[in-house]
Amino acid sequence: MNALTDNTNLPCKATSSVDSTRRLDRYWVAVREGGKLARLNFTDAVLEFSNYQDQFGGKSTRPDLAFSNFTRSIYRPLGLNSKKAKEIIEGRNDMDLLLLDTLRMTESATAQLLKKGMKAGMKRGEIKLAFKRLVDRMADQYVELESDHFEVIQ
Repeated sequence: MNALTDNTNLPCKATSSVDSTRRLDRYWVAVREGGKLARLNFTDAVLEFSNYQDQFGGKSTRPDLAFSNFTRSIYRPLGLNSKKAKEIIEGRNDMDLLLLDTLRMTESATAQLLKKGMKAGMKRGEIKLAFKRLVDRMADQYVELESDHFEVIQ
């Protein structure tokens, strides 16, 4: 048994709001730590893609902008402008759980997509288009989850 598998100290239900808050805090920390690993995997994949030359001779014209371009492309559909994105990059520790988890999943999925596309020998343009579609779908899911589900239907 270890800290991840030993759940003997976790009650089945909250006995107080303090217990519930502590669990939520622990969950946030777990998502944040997972996000750090996802971000590292994402930056590794972006670096690999910035050096990728497809079988048709397509290669990056500005590999020095790869990280910022991919990051902006993830943030923009989530409604994060460049100023807010900079604050987030410097302070994900202040981010709400849903946005933090969405970024974690999007960066992880992006890394996987880039690696699969390169392994399959796809054209750079095809990989970029698949990335844009992925990011748009993830952002749509986030917007749906963020919406007010308690609106009165008239």
